[in-house]
Amino acid sequence: MRNSWTFGELDNLVRMTFLEPAARRFHVDWARTADSTVASLRAATTGFEADPRLLRVVESVRERSPEFEERWRAQRVQRKTVTVKQFLHDEVGRLEFDAHSFAVQGAPGLQLVVYGVEPGSATARALLLLSVGMTASTPARR
Repeated sequence: MRNSWTFGELDNLVRMTFLEPAARRFHVDWARTADSTVASLRAATTGFEADPRLLRVVESVRERSPEFEERWRAQRVQRKTVTVKQFLHDEVGRLEFDAHSFAVQGAPGLQLVVYGVEPGSATARALLLLSVGMTASTPARR
């Protein structure tokens, strides 16, 4: 079953969200994630609209994803500061993080995103299981 959740390429959040079939299962609310991804891309790239690498990413995703094209045409811009990220992991189930975004001073366009979890929460327990290689599908050891 693990292969059904595997992302093929991990190089770009926009491509992953719109072009990877696993994204629709991995994100608890894919439509919200898709909206946020495009609006944040527009905000983060203000001043870099002519960057050739950015243009290549946008054009390649526009060509292959009607959902991206629709959102891109809407021209919604939203900077992220604090948001809740919810994922559905194939082995430990639902994970919920608080994500805090910070602009990196001296590096225009660069952001640092810090994910946090509530101590003792279901997500914290699931991350502990993942960190030691234990999941629901792992046989109990005696």
